[in-house]
Amino acid sequence: MALCFLLSATTGWTKEDDAEYSRKAVALAKKGDYAAAAEEFSKAVKANPKSAKNYSNRGKAYRAA
Repeated sequence: MALCFLLSATTGWTKEDDAEYSRKAVALAKKGDYAAAAEEFSKAVKANPKSAKNYSNRGKAYRAA
């Protein structure tokens, strides 16, 4: 718990940011804006680097762009 707080305090990112960026990225991908979706997934990766889903989705967005 303390490590999670420390990481979010030092990076400025939170898990809520991760979910928000992921939702925005999915919406962009559904519109066909894959380059912007990849950028949002990159923000989600920075917010939560342990989420394999964000890495995978970012890769899919890059391939589709």
